[in-house]
Amino acid sequence: MKLVVLFSVTESYRVKLAVALKSFLEAHKDCGKDIAIIIQSADLCEETKGHLVQMLAPYQRCSLSFQDGSGLVRRLKERGFLEFRGNYSCYKFFDLNNVLKDYPDDTVCIISDADSYYRAPVLGAVDSLLSSGKALAMVREPFRCFSLLARERFADWNSGFVAINLGLWRKLEIEKLLFETLEDVKKQEGGRIRITGDQALLTMLCYRHQDFVLTLPIRYNFLPALHFYRYDEFNEIFRTVNVYERTMYEESRADPAFVHLIRGYTFISPWFRHASAPYRKLWRACLRETPFAADWQEERLGLSDYLVSCFVRCAYRVLPFGLYALLYRKATHTE
Repeated sequence: MKLVVLFSVTESYRVKLAVALKSFLEAHKDCGKDIAIIIQSADLCEETKGHLVQMLAPYQRCSLSFQDGSGLVRRLKERGFLEFRGNYSCYKFFDLNNVLKDYPDDTVCIISDADSYYRAPVLGAVDSLLSSGKALAMVREPFRCFSLLARERFADWNSGFVAINLGLWRKLEIEKLLFETLEDVKKQEGGRIRITGDQALLTMLCYRHQDFVLTLPIRYNFLPALHFYRYDEFNEIFRTVNVYERTMYEESRADPAFVHLIRGYTFISPWFRHASAPYRKLWRACLRETPFAADWQEERLGLSDYLVSCFVRCAYRVLPFGLYALLYRKATHTE
């Protein structure tokens, strides 16, 4: 089995990429496997590439290559795709056959967002995928639900960490099915692409073909906001049934492997000035071990975002939980 890890980023994400990559390398340095790391980008500069190559030098079983993403950007624009948060890097799933064309069918590819931190190896997710006979393995995210092609409320599959059985990806023609899913959205939207980002389209595909996807324990794509709520509190707030089982939820909170550092109402990501625990120190300590430490400056969080986070945390502490949950659902439209 060949193991590949793919990051798709822009130059503006170079520092976050460095931390994600460094933490991955450290978490897997004793795993006993050869790992090919691919970085896909349309604008990564030569200096950044040189620093990344330097980072991999001590890790003898890991190789690094770069994939030019400019061709993908051009094709996406021709098809009418919209940028997502200012770029097209999230749409790597629509170019996977090209990026991995030289790899055999027994390859497993891990797609990893760069706004992440690896606390522990994620090879358990790879083993689970292979033993399941599924094409994809992902974690479900209950904070949002997708409804263009579904009537009932259900949780997104989060695309920040995806393990892919390349042989089944090719056999089932999943890249083709993704484009077909996109065309269905365009028909419903009068020929336009209103929806942006890869996650909604992947969720729609998995909702239609649930036999394709293995749902992973949340330790393989852990959202820090979940540290905030105990299991019963979580269920009362989000009311998304049959997503997480109690033991799995509690074990994942205690020992997450892949942490997806998404900023939310209760968590401020570690690259912001007012970053919140528990990952601020870990992320910044990891950054100091990369060639990018001197290149980084704290990002400023908007005052309104900071005040909302403070208010939510304060309300959680002082209000009866039932009232807090009701207000949270109404404020965030999860009711």
